[in-house]
Amino acid sequence: MLCNECNDDIFDGDEIKCSTCITLLHFGCASLRETSFRKMSKNAKLNWICNKCKFSVLKDKTPTSVSATVLNSMDSCTLSNETFKSLIESVNYMSDKFDSFGKQLQEMITTIKFMKEENQILREQNNKLKNEVTHLDRRINVLEQKSIENFAEIVGVPETNNENCIKTVEAIAASVGVETTILKAYRIQSKFQNKPRKMIVEFQTNQTKRTLMENVQLGKERSSG
Repeated sequence: MLCNECNDDIFDGDEIKCSTCITLLHFGCASLRETSFRKMSKNAKLNWICNKCKFSVLKDKTPTSVSATVLNSMDSCTLSNETFKSLIESVNYMSDKFDSFGKQLQEMITTIKFMKEENQILREQNNKLKNEVTHLDRRINVLEQKSIENFAEIVGVPETNNENCIKTVEAIAASVGVETTILKAYRIQSKFQNKPRKMIVEFQTNQTKRTLMENVQLGKERSSG
């Protein structure tokens, strides 16, 4: 089949027929781009009108028909304006929603940042408290160590009625050649009922305690020798 415009052969699938004059044309000769032509539906191709027929129809139109065409165009513009207005409203709505979401997101970021800073402060305070507790524990250990340095436990001292433990310890110290002042002396409960209770003694100095214990040990060694 030949093209009515260029009189060349038309390949199958490249033709388009005018629904008014039944003329066959290349889609290019019909002033159609290939992409537009390929996208045309079957129904659109069946109702397609060539430029010559379109021109003839416009030429034959009466003023009344022209007015109707203008009115139809105005109605179409009105619909387009309403559609455009609706589109603008939708865009504005989405923009407001996005702004609201952005504000909420910023508030969340600020809150998270504040919580991180607060957490860092709490961690620093916690570490400081741990260090203080460790320091206090060391001081307590030192004080406890110093406090027990002046204490001694004496066993095997016979008990007497209404005894004065301080006087008893001072007498023991004097017997081994040590003059000292005893700050505290008292007995503690013993699990052995048939033996004298232990005596806890607090000396004035650690050196006095050590001297007394050394002299007592020397006395025992001499007695056994």
